[in-house]
Amino acid sequence: MPDKPLNLRIGELIVKMTSTAKYLGVTFDQKRTFSNNLAEKASDTVGLYSRLLSIAKSNWGLGHTVTKLIYNSVFIPRMSYAASTWTIECMKHYRHRNCAQMAQRRPLLAIMGVYKSIDCRTASHRRSTPPLNLELERITRVESGKVAVRRGEARAIEAAIKEKQYNIEGMHFWERRWVANTKSALRRDFPLQVGEGCLDSGGDSGRPEPRASSLPERVRSIGRDLDKLLLAEKEKKKLSAAVHKAILEIRGRYEEILDEVSHQNVILEGRLEEARAGHVCGASERRRVKTTTENPMPPSQEVAKTKPPKAAATKKPPKKKPVEVPVPPAKDKGQFTVVVSKKKKRKKKKKGCNGAAVHGVPVAPEKTAKAMERVKARAPARAFIVSAEGASAGEARKKLWADLVKEVGVPGISRAANLPRGDILVKPADEGTYKALKDMEAAGKTVKEEKARWPTVLIYDVDRDVESSKLSGMIMEQNPELGLEKESVVPLFMKGSKAEEQVWWVCSVRPSHFRTVVGKSLYIGMSRCRVKEYVDIVRCFKCQRFGHRAAMCQAKVDTCGRCAVQGHRARDCQGGPVKCANCGLKFQSGHSDCVAMVKATFMVARRTDFGPK
Repeated sequence: MPDKPLNLRIGELIVKMTSTAKYLGVTFDQKRTFSNNLAEKASDTVGLYSRLLSIAKSNWGLGHTVTKLIYNSVFIPRMSYAASTWTIECMKHYRHRNCAQMAQRRPLLAIMGVYKSIDCRTASHRRSTPPLNLELERITRVESGKVAVRRGEARAIEAAIKEKQYNIEGMHFWERRWVANTKSALRRDFPLQVGEGCLDSGGDSGRPEPRASSLPERVRSIGRDLDKLLLAEKEKKKLSAAVHKAILEIRGRYEEILDEVSHQNVILEGRLEEARAGHVCGASERRRVKTTTENPMPPSQEVAKTKPPKAAATKKPPKKKPVEVPVPPAKDKGQFTVVVSKKKKRKKKKKGCNGAAVHGVPVAPEKTAKAMERVKARAPARAFIVSAEGASAGEARKKLWADLVKEVGVPGISRAANLPRGDILVKPADEGTYKALKDMEAAGKTVKEEKARWPTVLIYDVDRDVESSKLSGMIMEQNPELGLEKESVVPLFMKGSKAEEQVWWVCSVRPSHFRTVVGKSLYIGMSRCRVKEYVDIVRCFKCQRFGHRAAMCQAKVDTCGRCAVQGHRARDCQGGPVKCANCGLKFQSGHSDCVAMVKATFMVARRTDFGPK
């Protein structure tokens, strides 16, 4: 019997056969991946949250409480819809966890009301909002408990106790991953991992918990026991003897902790008084007494009272005597001649402009900044491109050398390199060779001067509605005090997320106006946009090297930009140790502290004209 399409009807409607289906908000598709599902959910949810936020802000101001209420009532329910079907397997991969946290970034910025440069994890901790991956897992386990109650596999009181336990233990697990550093910025000790045992997946809830070692953990465990007891006895009218005994036991544990804390406070107060009393004598007096006790001097070497104790007690190391080498007796004198040989000093290795002497050493930011200022102050390097016109590179070099010898006699060339497309890059070393190459260019020969690049800047927070053709005119008209022209700023390309209402524009600036624009703020449309210097580094995402793109790469195997292991790309990395493929340090390839990245930045700066200082 031949296969025929099924004609299903619901009333007058014909149901067509498709490879995918959507039922109650859940999409059924065999080709659908976790990445597609999470990206689609994040895009729709963040867009809905942004639209609702913009509508509310257009009529009245919103505080942190209202924005967080919208977050809990709109963002979380949308993202966690049918979470029990995909969360557990999806959040096992670090790439999906990062995607979930990036989707959470826009609501967190709205809740805190801060700049976009703040770290997403810091904003999450400051507003006591757990990361989205942990929140999704908590909701998944709560939904599993409710499903078990509906099926009759568990009681409602047990599900309520477990839900309370999930909320408390999940929040404490998340808070323990954070510490305050010296800059008062919150960072994690180590990355959060879903399924580490932070949330109890089930088991006997009546089993007593092990006693915690620290006081905060002991206090929290007492609070959890009390919550369980209150939830269990909430619907009962009378208090049983067992419950009364349990309450007395909890009270005894509280009194034990109070006595221990009081005892520790008394000990600390005593140590504080001793420290204050010892601080009065002064640091210099204590050093003198300590030095005199450890290294007593003989009576004949007593030091005068006028000298400070530190200089008297400090002994200088004895100087090394020069080496005396005996030589054979001279002819005119019958004795040995003593020759004093000087010890050669070791020459220190000169460090490069990036502050690193060897491969794999982190750069020094202060030395890099000073070296970059020196490079910007110099004139850009002059270079010419010589076309081979179908000939080999060797023949093109011989022809160019013969032409230069006719013009100059003894040409000076600092560098000649073969380019991937077959041409030759030539850098003149003196003014005579430069003029000869310019004359050859004017005569119509296969020589063309490579003009210096214009410096580039990054303009932040420009409205997405602003077109590239109108951007230069708006900058010139709205900022007349800078004295810019329409051709002074040329838009190159746009950066930013498609879900955001504002984007970043990368523009090239005329060298004479570069120092006028960089570091300032420009009025563009209805926004005040910051301007920062931007360096466009050409990087290959196949071999992770600089200076060429993946289309021109000659490597046969991909190199991971995260763990530097060959055989896979960064998006397929399984979460190995982070390592740079260029310098071997513990950060991803292309990091600003990488030695190769700094070197590539300097190479671009040498070919850029930054204008007068």
